[in-house]
Amino acid sequence: MYDHYRGAFLEALTEAVATSGRPTASVTPRRIAEVLHAVAEGWKHRVADRPAFVDKLTMAVDVALRP
Repeated sequence: MYDHYRGAFLEALTEAVATSGRPTASVTPRRIAEVLHAVAEGWKHRVADRPAFVDKLTMAVDVALRP
């Protein structure tokens, strides 16, 4: 069951990157999503609550998709 949620999260990230309208240069949306997913897994257990997690992941997205 965990793998199902993990896969769904990765797919959602891939779709969000692909439809963001932000340039990804030569890196595919899937590869960016995989990096963001790894970051999310690491921060998931190190933040106090969901808002802190969202803030951290938002920062990671900004870094990954900066022009």
